[in-house]
Amino acid sequence: MQIMNKIKYKVLLVIALFFFMNTHSSTMLWKPLPVRIEIAEIIFEGVVIDIYSQVEPDIKSQYSQYENGKVVRTWEGEPQIFTTFVFKIKDILKGEYLDDQIEVKMLGGCDNDNCIDYSFGYHYNIGDTAVMFVSLNKKNNYYKRSDYSSPYTLKGSLGLLTISGAITYLQELDENNEIVLKDVLTLAILKNKIEELEAQ
Repeated sequence: MQIMNKIKYKVLLVIALFFFMNTHSSTMLWKPLPVRIEIAEIIFEGVVIDIYSQVEPDIKSQYSQYENGKVVRTWEGEPQIFTTFVFKIKDILKGEYLDDQIEVKMLGGCDNDNCIDYSFGYHYNIGDTAVMFVSLNKKNNYYKRSDYSSPYTLKGSLGLLTISGAITYLQELDENNEIVLKDVLTLAILKNKIEELEAQ
């Protein structure tokens, strides 16, 4: 009986994860490439030269308590573990950035023996070549990826690979609002798309 309950629990867990991932990917993860380009403040190609993790402030929201029209207490988001990826910039594809290095932070990582890993995290190694779509988190003053679809690894003629190592295809919606896969997304195609949008 106990074995059957464990099996039922595992089956239900798999079903729940399946529906969560489908909902998560369709409502939050997928955006057409022109939209992702538009959202990003900077798009760059770079090589990872350093990686480190530590606990840092995470100012998601700021709250204030008032008494008699005066602020008596203010508090912010709790500190979180962040991983910082330091990139040596090879090329700026969109936006303006004057330095030859840029730091991009990701929520999660290890600080001493305390580790937090998120499914939406990206796991670059030193020496990896990446293409990142980033925006400035103004509250915390750091760059982060501008949407959940766009940390890419660049490997030879395979085009831009996703964080899971899958080949990335151009995706468009057909007349029935169904996602249709087009060509493999390469760096050259991405540059052309950016130029087309900037020329409009």
